[in-house]
Amino acid sequence: MKGGVFPHFFWGGDDYGHPSEVVMRRVCLCAVVLVLVAAVPGAAWERDFAWGRRGKMALRPNTTAEVFAWRTELFGDVEVKGMALGLESEASFAAKTRLGLTLTHGLSEANNLVLTYNSFDHTGRIHKAVTFDRRNYQPGANIQIQNNWFDLAWSHNFRFWENAAGPARRERRGGFLDGLLGIKVCKADVDVAGLEPLTNARARGTWSGSFPIPYIGVGGGSQLSPNLWVDGHARFIATTIGGGSLRSSDIDLNAALRLNPGGKDAQWFGVLGYRFFRVDGASGGDDANLGYRGPMVGLLGRF
Repeated sequence: MKGGVFPHFFWGGDDYGHPSEVVMRRVCLCAVVLVLVAAVPGAAWERDFAWGRRGKMALRPNTTAEVFAWRTELFGDVEVKGMALGLESEASFAAKTRLGLTLTHGLSEANNLVLTYNSFDHTGRIHKAVTFDRRNYQPGANIQIQNNWFDLAWSHNFRFWENAAGPARRERRGGFLDGLLGIKVCKADVDVAGLEPLTNARARGTWSGSFPIPYIGVGGGSQLSPNLWVDGHARFIATTIGGGSLRSSDIDLNAALRLNPGGKDAQWFGVLGYRFFRVDGASGGDDANLGYRGPMVGLLGRF
């Protein structure tokens, strides 16, 4: 596939007023409004890691916070300001571990309002001569790609089931299936620094932009033992708009072990998981293909 992570269809850049971007901003505004309006009647109820009477616990612990570390590998292709680059074949990037935060707040059993923040900062070396920001660079130039992601989602429970086990049905286990509606907003920066071919002078070029990605998805989970839960989420978008196309997939799978099974107030969980996120799009002759993948570890608390 032809490289390209930052086509103007997604990014603000110099063509912020391009008609396709105007349409995209309207789509994203509608998505935000839908998320907020749907969340007003009952903002959220976190069901992922606790079951009680009729499968849900009392409404008191209705806020969940998770701090997690995601060790990501960067993959895909880049085309921005005249530079076309395969991130795996024509450059080398080390895996990076960065912290993230997820906050979930609930006022009803059927709805969740979830806010997630991620920050990625990958530094690598380019193995070929490139042109970027109207400057030429020798092989060996340094490249830095930084992304900051905000994710706002509304989660609605479609189905819940429970099974009882153990003496006198004292141990309750269950599962759930949710629908997801949300929007991701990204702020990205690209920095290239190296030597020019003819003069050996130091050169540097930068670029920054932002793009939103509305999405729909599903989430589900199940209790495997009294203190062990699993859950996962899959978020997708595939659309053609404003002369361009966009596809995105974001999939995660997690296991949570309760650390204080006898606790009466706050509930604490250790979480292990794996996440795969990818954006693929095209507009104006440019293609986009950028992704992150890797394991996650976190600490989750319910209050």
